[in-house]
Amino acid sequence: TGGSRDGLVTANTKVFNNIIVDPEVAAIVYWVWGDSVLPVNVESHHFDHNLYFDADPVVIYPGNLHWSLGDFQLNRGEGLNSLYGDPLFTRPATHDYSLRISSPAFDAGASVPDVTEDFAGQSRPLDLGHEIGAYECPADSGCRRARRGASSARRTPDRVP
Repeated sequence: TGGSRDGLVTANTKVFNNIIVDPEVAAIVYWVWGDSVLPVNVESHHFDHNLYFDADPVVIYPGNLHWSLGDFQLNRGEGLNSLYGDPLFTRPATHDYSLRISSPAFDAGASVPDVTEDFAGQSRPLDLGHEIGAYECPADSGCRRARRGASSARRTPDRVP
């Protein structure tokens, strides 16, 4: 979230390598009023290498403007390496958010030098690519053999469902 209230202006937000599923409003919400409407403040927020599913990626207030991932990419030139699709979590019903073999999140993340471990303490990256999401795929688990072309994620959907 970026914006300004009571004199506080946020800037330079960086959101990379996240899987965002079914948020209540949108994955990214700009609450804009006061000085936060200035282009220098809005343009200082950066989002890329994220995977969106069941979400309008961006909502900008006031005006209730909803953008699909494609709109966001076109209008802001942001999120050009982001995807829209099912992340294929292993067992979400039991809160296991590791990734199944055919997840589009494999090797689709950005290199973030300060992030050296995943949520489980596994070194990151284990090979040349970073995963999007909280978990790096263990090299000995077989998930490295996933076929990248088998994913159903799209980089620029016409409209987010």
